[in-house]
Amino acid sequence: MKKFITFFILLYTTTWAQFSGSYNIGTGETYTTLKAAFDAINAGTVTGNVTFYITSDLTESANVGLGVNTSGFSITIRPNQDVARTITFTSTTDNTGPSGHFVIGNPTPTLSWTDATTISTSNITIDGYASGFTTKRLKFTNSSASTANARLITVVGGCDNIVIKNCVFENNSTSATSPVCIVAVARIGTAIDAAPTNLTIENNTMTGTGSNVSMGMRITNSGSATSRVTGFVFKNNTVTARRRLLEINYTTGGNIYNNEFTTIQTGAPGTISYGLWTSANVAGTINIYNNKFLQSSTQETGAFGHRVISLASAATYNIYNNTFAGMEKTAASTAGLNLTYLFFSGVAGTIYHNTFYMPALTNASSTGYYSCIQLSGNTAQIKNNIFISDEATHTNPYFISAVPTPVSDCNNFYMRQSNTNHKVVSTYTTVAAYQSANPTKDINSKSINVTFTTATDLHLSGGSNGDVNLIGETGLSISTDIDGNSRSGTYPYMGADEATTVLPVELTSFTAVISGNRVELLWKTETEVDNYGFEIERSMMITGTWEKIGFVNGAGNSNAPKSYSFTDDMVSGGQYSYRLKQIDRNGNFTYHNRIEVNVNLVAGTYQLMQNYPNPFNPATTIRFSIKNVEQATVKVYDVTGREVTTLFNDIAQAGQVYNVQFNASGFASGMYFYVLHTPNYREVKKMNYTK
Repeated sequence: MKKFITFFILLYTTTWAQFSGSYNIGTGETYTTLKAAFDAINAGTVTGNVTFYITSDLTESANVGLGVNTSGFSITIRPNQDVARTITFTSTTDNTGPSGHFVIGNPTPTLSWTDATTISTSNITIDGYASGFTTKRLKFTNSSASTANARLITVVGGCDNIVIKNCVFENNSTSATSPVCIVAVARIGTAIDAAPTNLTIENNTMTGTGSNVSMGMRITNSGSATSRVTGFVFKNNTVTARRRLLEINYTTGGNIYNNEFTTIQTGAPGTISYGLWTSANVAGTINIYNNKFLQSSTQETGAFGHRVISLASAATYNIYNNTFAGMEKTAASTAGLNLTYLFFSGVAGTIYHNTFYMPALTNASSTGYYSCIQLSGNTAQIKNNIFISDEATHTNPYFISAVPTPVSDCNNFYMRQSNTNHKVVSTYTTVAAYQSANPTKDINSKSINVTFTTATDLHLSGGSNGDVNLIGETGLSISTDIDGNSRSGTYPYMGADEATTVLPVELTSFTAVISGNRVELLWKTETEVDNYGFEIERSMMITGTWEKIGFVNGAGNSNAPKSYSFTDDMVSGGQYSYRLKQIDRNGNFTYHNRIEVNVNLVAGTYQLMQNYPNPFNPATTIRFSIKNVEQATVKVYDVTGREVTTLFNDIAQAGQVYNVQFNASGFASGMYFYVLHTPNYREVKKMNYTK
């Protein structure tokens, strides 16, 4: 009878157990290994959200599978304390089923892979942070042995909402069959054709240096699947590997951003090595932005080489705010070994605001090419990029391999070293020669040296931080730079890093004073760079036609505030608009917000006129006059009564009409109040800012 009861309890806990709540895995716990815990939950039922806490280091002698219907609930794996926990897989035998030390989506990877063992296991989170802490404490690793297809974590089939974050992955396998830290697999079986959906890989450290073909992450397939991974996000990761850092196949769309990539290709893999590679069956739009490609070195000697980013056709790619540095070749090569930062063969796309730096190679011998952008398909718009080279001896270096078919403009191409073989674009060795032969391409592009923080930190430094010659094209819809700092809507800088110094000409005020039939315009600047001057333009409200009525010289370069004035004596009664056209020494110009005046306003009385226009977006003009010579202020308040700005604070003259401008850019839309206040008078009016 006792044996029967024991058997019944064992049968219940292993076959019919219901899982909900928290469970510990570790030395002295109910579950001493991942395998024990996951075998139990695979055989049981998930009836609520589950958290498995790792309470000690774990040694997994057998590969592990997690394959269970979570019934809409979640399973989370994380350390129980802010203490390092290492999970070490020691099996040196590949699975009969899906390869991987820890397989999500298959409960028995050591057995043959069938439809029955392909189980959509959804809402799984592996989080290396202990609750309430922000240090990576969960590490996945394996033994330093020749383990075929050694994959630390594999996600297979139609698993939805998988998040792997804040972990450390260290693949030590010395196998020549592609050890990988994380793999996702699109699976086709007898009746199954499925791929993971909403797969997020975030803030992990991945290292694969045990083998010369080690990789960071790979999305691949099993069988001729037609399904693709969707909702793929790869962000904030640090990846170091020898052959490939991130390989993407069987994927539709995705966002890859804020990562740091380092390729250290030691040994000769006998094939092209890649940083980020999209290969087979990719589609949709893939955005690659705000990444730092810090090092891309190879010891290859044959006719292969290295591509930092290599993009296959059939998808659309947007490449922006990335820095490319650290290309290196250390071994002699007489074959056509090719090196490039960006191999682009997408159907369409954009290459905006990237910074490319070509350092001098340790060993430049090769009959191949060394380039920043290798165009195959020639379909990308190329704008606002910085290209700098220090390579003096390579026989075939260039920035862009061919004249772009779509628009290319506002790029900076500069070769610091003398190299008669170095081309700017295609066969052209200077920007002038390229522009002369291609009059519609790179019309506004430059050739200016740039100072970076270091050879791998490509932030603008020294005189380049604020160099107006590096101002690029507006309207590219890239509102922030690689650090998340706002880009100027008027003066966006080329490259990944937006300058942190002030804009070339920063206008701080623009007002008008009416005296009889004269309008005196007053404006101030905070700083000026290469400011040639200001054209003053006037328009009658009834016609809307602008005409130039004068010019005032600028200060050129100034870090101190400057004041300017212009008097318009040719005014009769009516409403007028004035605006400033600020012109740089190189001919570039910018219009500043206009101001409205009403010459019919009666001077010599206390008057606060309704702002015009109203509602407004983003600027409006406020007119007032006072009866006596006295101190006057005009202030703006929000609906809570909080003062948001002061438009006028000075001694006002009797008999004059003042026009001040309120620019609400940066404020929330809604109702505001403006107040005229003197020792003898106070008046309040409302205005409406509508975005």
